[in-house]
Amino acid sequence: MLPFFRDHRVAISASLDGPQSLHNANRSRPGNDSHQLTLVGIQRAREALGFDKVDALMTATRVSLEYPRAIVDEYVTHGFPSIFLQALSPYGFALKTAISRP
Repeated sequence: MLPFFRDHRVAISASLDGPQSLHNANRSRPGNDSHQLTLVGIQRAREALGFDKVDALMTATRVSLEYPRAIVDEYVTHGFPSIFLQALSPYGFALKTAISRP
């Protein structure tokens, strides 16, 4: 898909909820590696599309509100100039992860 996006000048956005512990708590996977997979995907997309064609958004939960500095630091570490916030929706796994703690 990345070559198609590049050829058609499509920008993309990935979900990055903050540092590893918070991101993995919000987006649980059997290998507990959601954060690492996200960073690998962001890097691959930046290499294919260009650094400025990849943004990230953060899904905010009650737990996220306890870590504002760590979330901002995570975005700065990975070169994002801004943070787009998205409220937690009551669909899918969102309700289950709303009460998870990193």
